[in-house]
Amino acid sequence: MAIATLHDACDFANVIALPCFVLSCDPDGEVRFQHFNPALVATLGIPSAAVSGKTPKECLPARVAETVMKNYAIRIQSGRPYEYEELLDLNGREIWWQTSLSPILGGKGEVVGIIAIAVDITMQKAQEFKRAEADSALLRMNDEITLFTSMTAHDVRGP
Repeated sequence: MAIATLHDACDFANVIALPCFVLSCDPDGEVRFQHFNPALVATLGIPSAAVSGKTPKECLPARVAETVMKNYAIRIQSGRPYEYEELLDLNGREIWWQTSLSPILGGKGEVVGIIAIAVDITMQKAQEFKRAEADSALLRMNDEITLFTSMTAHDVRGP
């Protein structure tokens, strides 16, 4: 399916099994949500109609809106796809997202919209943090063992 319009992007988003949304980009740089696909609605519990036509500032907490707008601005300026991870507090729940933004280009090559796929990676991040904590604990134990063996060797050499 060729994505030539925002309407096409919304139709495309509906057939993607991953959480997905579509943004429109006005020539003056204003970004508005156009559509949440069923997978994103199920993940967030927010119907698409509740955000359609609204800016991130109108429907997200200020700090979250500021964060996502920075990423959207990068896409609008460069016109190139972009992938990143972010932690967002949505509906009182912190969710780690791996987000892929792809610009939708108009007839003159200008960015008229963005289609985004946002995968909830909260569980993977929790596992990463647990592994990092375990690695840190092992390093601390290794340092303690090294110190203990060094002190023991010194004591054995002394009278």
